[in-house]
Parts: sequence; structure tokens; C-alpha cells
Amino acid sequence: MPEKCCVPGCRGNYEWTAEHDQEKVSVFRFPRDPELREKWIRLIPRENLLVHDKTVVCEKHFAQQFIIRVDTATRPDGSTLTVPRKNPKLSPDAYPSIFPNVPSYLTSEPSRKRKAPEQRRLEMSARDEEHFQQWMSDDEIPSFNAFCEQLASFVADVDSQWVIIRSCGFVNICVVDMLNVPQFVTVVKVHETMCVEVYRGNSRLGNSSLTWILGDECKLFRWSQLTSILSHFASVSADDRSVKSQADIVKQHLQELIDLTNESDEYEPDVTTRLKFLAEQISLLFMSQSRYSSETLLIAFRFFAISASVYSRLRSTMLTLPHVSYVKRLSSVFSLSGGLQESDHFLYLKHKAQLMEPHERHVMLLLDEIYVEPKTTYKGGSLTGMASNIPSEQASTVQTFMLCSLLSANKDVAAMVPVKNLTADYLKDCTLEIITML
Repeated sequence: MPEKCCVPGCRGNYEWTAEHDQEKVSVFRFPRDPELREKWIRLIPRENLLVHDKTVVCEKHFAQQFIIRVDTATRPDGSTLTVPRKNPKLSPDAYPSIFPNVPSYLTSEPSRKRKAPEQRRLEMSARDEEHFQQWMSDDEIPSFNAFCEQLASFVADVDSQWVIIRSCGFVNICVVDMLNVPQFVTVVKVHETMCVEVYRGNSRLGNSSLTWILGDECKLFRWSQLTSILSHFASVSADDRSVKSQADIVKQHLQELIDLTNESDEYEPDVTTRLKFLAEQISLLFMSQSRYSSETLLIAFRFFAISASVYSRLRSTMLTLPHVSYVKRLSSVFSLSGGLQESDHFLYLKHKAQLMEPHERHVMLLLDEIYVEPKTTYKGGSLTGMASNIPSEQASTVQTFMLCSLLSANKDVAAMVPVKNLTADYLKDCTLEIITML
């Protein structure tokens, strides 16, 4: 049988009350602490209150901040476990303060405890995180159909100058110039795959104008991304004919031309290579800091190897090429290990021969032996200085094969072979291989 509340006028847990069957309240015994026990006795509006082990006060007379209805524990992984209590309990500093059946001046609302600064910061951080996660959830575009349904109201809130034109598989968000000849100034085209394209006038802008918002794939995932796109292109004048904007259009057309030549069988691969070189030259003209592709660096090195003066002339008058000092530093990492299997050097000689007149290609082969100090070095990922005829030992001489044109002043090195204790047979084999290569 539940114990009855000792507060005057309270009928909590009395069997004969009408509400007893529907409401059973929890009761709490007086605290053992003498000071707090005396405070309870003083606050309860009952004269000559005698307190014993069976004297209780029901939950109706305590502020909710004093009643503990759940127990919490922190798991090892940092999460919190919450378990409802079967029987509520009071906090250690609880005291009765609510007495509805007596004059109101006897009831006083306890002051709320001020939370510790660290707890307030944690709660504020938790609220901010909750608001942020809610915003992220609302900002996400779940599908193309959902995008189409909400687009009209979204665009109306962003900027009224944008017009929506729907079609099968995509949506166009447009700015139309109606003052002079009606025309589309800017069109943001969103495909069913959520890929985005932007057109200015009759030209499509390159993906580089969108990657800073949408990433490399140029896909729309969030409403905030669309806000940035519309705001950015709405702020750009329709008559914007800056050098950079026109250069971007030229590069876009060149890229489309490169794609067409790649797909067509009517053109040789070198046409695509030349178009790529031209596109990079245009890009380099407007870069604050030049970044050269490996293909351009290779072309530059070949020009420089053929003639340093011609390279300097081309660089100063026609082409955007690396500085001479950079080409020299670049060439310092190339190592000629000295064998006869020098494919790059062979290609160089072949390329040079193509540039020579027919009468200049009549050459004689000169042989010379150069004594060197035996030395092994590791550079550019290769080991140099070992003899080609005895790979386990260091070379003491370099057998050099030189080409000299009979009818011009052209001279070049065909090969340099590091050897040790050169024999006639090995020299014969090397010479025949050089002749075959030539």
C-alpha cells in the first residue's frame, strides 16, 4: 500500500480519492542530513509536524529540476546510455517548494542552477552542430525530380531576373535580354544527371568556370551551390569582353576541336598534338605563373638541343617557352650512360637528319679514344661510369664515334661507349652497330 503525503491538503496516494485509480504518485522520505531535514520541516506549512521513518512528501511538491527520472552512463566509446528509472529519486539538494492547496505565498519557485561554463559551451556547441546538420540536410538536393519541383520557388527567392525553361532530360535557367534584340544572355543548363553547363551568348564556357563551385565533375548536389552559380553569373555583365573571358572561349573552342579530331579518322595524330600545343600556348599567355606540360618541356628541350640561339629567338618573338636556364637545369638530370642502345639519342640524330639538306647527310665516321678517370656516379636514377664490355668494372676510356658532314660544317656525336681494355673485336662490333644505326 503506497504511503500518503504529509503536506496539508494533498491527497496523493489516498485510496478514497476519485483520482487514485488513475494517478499514483511517487513519494520521498525526509533526508538524513539534519540541516536539510530541518529545512524541509520549516518549508512544509504544517504546524507541529512530527517526522518519523514513515513520513513522506509526494513528487507534486518538488520542482522538476529536483526529480531524477532517468539514469545515464558513459560507454567506453564515448556515447551516453540512458535508462529510465522505475522509481524516481531526488537530487541531493532537493527541497519541497510547491504547495497548491494552501495560500500561494507559501509556494516559492526554486532558482535554477547556473550551469558551469564548460557545460554551457558544450550545450551551445551541440545546438550549433544540430542546426548545421539540419541546414546541411535541407540544403541537399535529393534527386532531379525534387530539384524540378522546388526550383521555381527557389529561383524566385534568389533573383527574379532568371527564367526557367523546362525540357525533356534537362532544365535551363536563363537570363533573357529583352531591351534590344531578344537573346539569351546567360544560360545555366542542369541535366538529369545533375551535371551543369553554362552558356554565354552563343558560346559554352569551360568547366574551369564551374569547378571552383561544383568540383571536377561539375555536378550539382546542393542548393547553396546553385545560389553561388546564379549570383556569380548574374553579376557578370552581358557585354563582358575582357581578355580573360575571350581567351576562355577560344580555349573552349580549341578543346572541342581537339575532341572532334580525336574522334575523326580523317586526320593524323600529329594534328591533335599541334592543336594541344596551340591550346597550351594560349593558356600560358595569360598565366601569372607558367606551368608547362611534359610535352611542351620535351619540345623545348629538342629545340634547345638543336640550336640554343634559335631557341632564344623563338622564345623572345613567337612562343611561350621555359627560360634557357630552366632548360639547362632540366637537361642536367639527363644522363648519357654511354651504351649503343641510346634510343633517345638515336631519335635526336634522326630528327636532326630530317632537318638537314640532302647533300649535308653525306658524313664520315670518326673514331677517337678518350682516357678518363675511373669513376662511378648515380644520377637521374641510373648508374654511370661502368665499362660496357666489362659491366662489373669501371671504365678507363671512352670510345667516341663522331659524325662529320662532308659538304657542310655539321658535326655531332653518334655515341660514347665507356670501355676498359678495348679489344679489336669489341671495337669492330661497336663500329658495325653504329654504321647499322646510321
